[in-house]
Amino acid sequence: MSGYSVQVTRGSLQMGSPAFAIANSNRPLRPTEAGVTADLEGDGQMEYFRACTSTEGLHLTIWKGQPLRGARKWHYYYYLGYDVTPDCTEKETKADAER
Repeated sequence: MSGYSVQVTRGSLQMGSPAFAIANSNRPLRPTEAGVTADLEGDGQMEYFRACTSTEGLHLTIWKGQPLRGARKWHYYYYLGYDVTPDCTEKETKADAER
């Protein structure tokens, strides 16, 4: 895990909130009803970014194709240290070796 200084150019970002950072990419990010999407690999297939909560943390995921239906390409768990209301599905929380 790394910390970065971020300047928001549109909208707002709550201080201390986990966020996705895409390095070395000039591909545009697009907001959609399903969340933020981009063709990160330049193959014509969109990747989707999602965040959900488990009982004590956040699961950040990137999906190739529609979230929860496409292939999960990346997963990171961020422990919050306090209880939150879970809204993740099993597909979002499984370890890579269990999928």
